[in-house]
Amino acid sequence: MKLKPEYVTTINGKEFVLYSGLLQLAHEKGIQNLATELVATPHPDNDYTAIVRATVVFADGTSFSDVGDANPSNCSARIAQHTIRMASTRAKARIFRDALNIGMCSLEELGDDPPLPSQQHASDPPARNVRDLTLSQIRSISHLAKRLDISPKKLNEMLDKRFAKSLNKLSSDEATLVITGLQARLQAA
Repeated sequence: MKLKPEYVTTINGKEFVLYSGLLQLAHEKGIQNLATELVATPHPDNDYTAIVRATVVFADGTSFSDVGDANPSNCSARIAQHTIRMASTRAKARIFRDALNIGMCSLEELGDDPPLPSQQHASDPPARNVRDLTLSQIRSISHLAKRLDISPKKLNEMLDKRFAKSLNKLSSDEATLVITGLQARLQAA
């Protein structure tokens, strides 16, 4: 089993794996059972932190278990209302990384939403008023594409055709166009 390049994104020179790639590899390895358990419910007393334990059992009998947490301070503003689901995704990402011997962190495990640096070459003309791509935009595009059953490879082909760029090299404005287009396709479906 090998992680396909379309399931890896680079941010500030560091590689991150996408949850969708981890899930695909886990299925290839033969998931027999995948369970989650809400360990802590978001509440004012725990800073609205959700903690979820995930356990996976594979066909060969090996099992892995770990926890994931999420609260409004370690999620993007868009995800802050969905801390239980994010904690679940993070817990599953952690067990899949352990089970599949993937050393890089998953994109979904990142907590904040800092702007990503623009990918500009020295030979490019100076950019004017170009806002930087954000992690929440990457997450939104990946999520919408998944809901539309667009594979990461097909998504990158679409972006390359339209912008001559991969997902993590889009500007914020280009990403907004992609999100709007994907949302329109989803509503029409």
